[in-house]
Amino acid sequence: AAIVLTRYTEPGEMGAGQQADPPVRMEWRIFGYALYFLVESYGSITVACFWAYANSTLTVTAAERYYGTIVALAQLGAIGGSTVAAAQTRDSGNISDMAPLY
Repeated sequence: AAIVLTRYTEPGEMGAGQQADPPVRMEWRIFGYALYFLVESYGSITVACFWAYANSTLTVTAAERYYGTIVALAQLGAIGGSTVAAAQTRDSGNISDMAPLY
């Protein structure tokens, strides 16, 4: 797969028949930054909340018994989920956020 790099062009730099993208209003930029922050924070926050809950509900004996299994299943889920998503994207032919992974 080819990686296409683009850059922002000023209106005076446009070639024949090209149009510059309209400027993005500041309100949408702020919304985009806030949404990016929330999406990127979600994974870290959910993992921290899960382990806080696990630590508050399991005894030391139960933690020694189950934590290894929990971590192993989480790793298998991460590997399996990303493999399925990559295979689905490759088979469907749609370009998505995972296209650079090939």
